[in-house]
Amino acid sequence: MSKTKKAATPAEHGPGTPGWYPRVGELWPGQGIYAGIMRGDPGEPDHHLFISADPASMKSSVAWGPRDIEVAGAKSERNGAANTAALVACLQEHPAAKWAAGLTVDGHSDWYLPSRRELRLLWVNCAEAFPAGWYWSSTQSSAGDAWDQLFDDGGQGFGGKGYQGRARAVRRLVIQ
Repeated sequence: MSKTKKAATPAEHGPGTPGWYPRVGELWPGQGIYAGIMRGDPGEPDHHLFISADPASMKSSVAWGPRDIEVAGAKSERNGAANTAALVACLQEHPAAKWAAGLTVDGHSDWYLPSRRELRLLWVNCAEAFPAGWYWSSTQSSAGDAWDQLFDDGGQGFGGKGYQGRARAVRRLVIQ
């Protein structure tokens, strides 16, 4: 009778081993606190999502942007980096996206405002890392509203773009 060896899981490998990544909520050295894998939009690759423990990566009060303006390219449910880039490139001011895109934290300057589904993943996997309340996503719902995530009970909704709300920057590592 032959013995079969159980395949090692990614968490059983160490840093530098191909396919290695830490458990959700743990530090991925050189990247940030690992929040999990986000599925990409159709035709786009999936990506690892990260947050930082640095208080600079959180903002307690910031507006999303002007009401009654529809921003082309800021409706992705999964790609907050693309949404943030579209908002920052817009002629009108989008304070939450501009703040996130301008951060340099933990040696990285590729931070962005998470999309609607990235925020949902953060609530599912890392809710304990967020003070209770609602947080802006980079995903607009309409010309007047943008999606937000509640870290009290997990609900999602949308609020007027001119309201002041919390924001948390994230970064990603695309899976090739």
